[in-house]
Order: sequence, then C-alpha cells, then structure tokens
Amino acid sequence: MGDKKIAGVCAGVARYLDADPTLVRVIWLVLTLFTAVFPGVLAYLVGWIAMPADHGSPQTAAPAAATHSG
Repeated sequence: MGDKKIAGVCAGVARYLDADPTLVRVIWLVLTLFTAVFPGVLAYLVGWIAMPADHGSPQTAAPAAATHSG
C-alpha cells in the first residue's frame, strides 16, 4: 500500500471502503477534533494494532524468456 502516512489505518479503511484515502483522513480528523480528541486517537491506535499488515499484493511477473547458449 503506497498511500501509508503513519500506520496506514486511514489508507486501509479507505481501501476497504473503496474511497479516497485523503477523504478518509479528513473525515477522521474532523470527527476527532470536533467531537472529542481521545476517542479518535484511541480508535486509530486500536486500528493500528488490530489491522493486519499489508505487505503488498503479490505481483505476477511475466515469465522470463529463456536464453539458450551454445
């Protein structure tokens, strides 16, 4: 996941929801700042711990052309 900023929680949520990661970050920030700071930070920490690590999706490479010498 190339859109990871800190722990990748918002990017992971955005990927799950098929949404723009920047939009998810802005919504999280607004909800955290205008409701109460602690629940938003706590939710982020829980997501950081609970979400599985994304090591990238396996890439399928084209088979290498065999070279024959001799």
